[in-house]
Amino acid sequence: DIVAHHWAHAPNIDCDSWGGSETKWHMEWKARFPAHCVEQRIERGGQWHRADVLLPDNIVIEFQHSSISTDQIEEREKFYRRMIWVLDVKDVADSLEFIREKDGLKVHWPRPRKSFEVSARTCVLDLGDGRMFYVRRWSSGCYFGWGQFVSRDRFIEKFTRDLTPPELRGITIDEIADGKLEKLGYKITERDPDLHSEFWRPTITVVKI
Repeated sequence: DIVAHHWAHAPNIDCDSWGGSETKWHMEWKARFPAHCVEQRIERGGQWHRADVLLPDNIVIEFQHSSISTDQIEEREKFYRRMIWVLDVKDVADSLEFIREKDGLKVHWPRPRKSFEVSARTCVLDLGDGRMFYVRRWSSGCYFGWGQFVSRDRFIEKFTRDLTPPELRGITIDEIADGKLEKLGYKITERDPDLHSEFWRPTITVVKI
């Protein structure tokens, strides 16, 4: 009744230099993913860090509640390579303005986290009410972003449900366009058109030729 269940590291082990205190929001997000994907240690070039979530196809999801510097953003993106940022913006969600344009939706963020202007990875804004806004690109300073809404349930389903044959996991959209599926003996029977990004992992249905 006093101490809630939460993620904790075993005692007497080295702490990740990128680690820090976690909010309830952070812990609730990690609890939505299978335990074997959470707090996974990744080692590269003599360094190691723990990813919040490491998916089977080596995409990392990092949940970011507080502000973070441009140096930290670039360092993590360089280390993790394929990754998605989920930003907690529920405290400022009421100030966000969503504008319908001919080619989609635009979000106006009056007081943005400007450091994400340097980000070269997918950013998803968690509005705290079950909605998330997937940002395809930012304006200078992140005052505006272009993208579309996706529900939190839809986002979780995308990244926890993986029925892809093992030999096809990790194939990029460019490789699919170059005919790699056919070379491996598969063909697409159905394509999910909602989002197109290598790091979003759009759903496709395939069958053996």
